[in-house]
Amino acid sequence: MKKQQLKLTTSKMPGETMQQFTVWQLYCLTGSFDRLLTAWEGLNQGYTKITPELEGLKNRLGNIVTRKTIALWSKKFSWVKRTDLKITEDIDQIRTEAKRFEKERKFKIIKAFRKALDTKLKKLDSGEEVTVAELKQLWEMTRTEMGLVTDRSAVSVTGEQRLLTPEEEAEGKALDALIKSFHGRKRKEAGSDGN
Repeated sequence: MKKQQLKLTTSKMPGETMQQFTVWQLYCLTGSFDRLLTAWEGLNQGYTKITPELEGLKNRLGNIVTRKTIALWSKKFSWVKRTDLKITEDIDQIRTEAKRFEKERKFKIIKAFRKALDTKLKKLDSGEEVTVAELKQLWEMTRTEMGLVTDRSAVSVTGEQRLLTPEEEAEGKALDALIKSFHGRKRKEAGSDGN
C-alpha cells in the first residue's frame, strides 16, 4: 500500500507539530540544516538578545533536536519543496505590494498635479497671470515623477527593425532625388532673385 502524499502548504501541515512547523520556518530563514542548528543553539544559549518575539520563538522551538531528526522531519514534510513554495508566495506578495504601492504613488502624483493645476486656474480666474512656462514646469515635474519622458527628443520604436525591400529602397532613392531637385531649384530661384 502506497503512502498518501500530503498536499504541500506553507502553513502548518496535517500531523505536523508546532515545534516541527517552527523549525521548518527557521529552516526557511537560514537555508540549511547547519545554519538552522547554529541559530537554534544560539537562541537556547542566549547568544542573541532575547526580545519578546525571540522568546516566543525559543519557546515554540523547544529543546534542540539532532541533525538526524531534522533530516527526518525535512523528508516527511517536504521542506525543500515547501520552502520553494514559500519563496514563490513571498515573491508574489512582494510583487502585489509593489504594484499597490506604485498605484498609490501615481494616484498621489496625479492628485498633487490636479491640486497645483486648480491653483493655477484660480489665479487665472482672479485675473492674475499664469505663464506657459509655469504650466510646462508643472507638466514636466509630473511626468518626471511618474517616470515618463518630458521632451520630444525621445525615440519611440514601434516594432522590429527590418531591412528595406528592393522596392522600398528604390522608392527611398527616388524620394531623395526629388527632395534634392526641389531644394536645388529653390536655391537657383533664390540666387536669381538676389542678382
